[in-house]
Amino acid sequence: GKLPNEGSFLELDKDNLIVSAFKRSEDGKGLLVRFYDAYGKKSKGFKIKSILPLKISKETNLLEKRIKNSSIVKPFEIKTFKLR
Repeated sequence: GKLPNEGSFLELDKDNLIVSAFKRSEDGKGLLVRFYDAYGKKSKGFKIKSILPLKISKETNLLEKRIKNSSIVKPFEIKTFKLR
């Protein structure tokens, strides 16, 4: 088949949200995506686009401890989510 000229393995659907990390979790039981708001703009709701069938499982802090899920990203906030 024919491939597009460019593509992305993983991206978010909002221009102001920048993926800064995509890695295996420290416990080895999943993958993590870390991103931040680069424009000082509050965002409500976001979707991960990937060539893999990934879905958000739970939100974690920077130490990968579970915290309450929130779909709101505050200006310049860093978010980390475990994926399944």
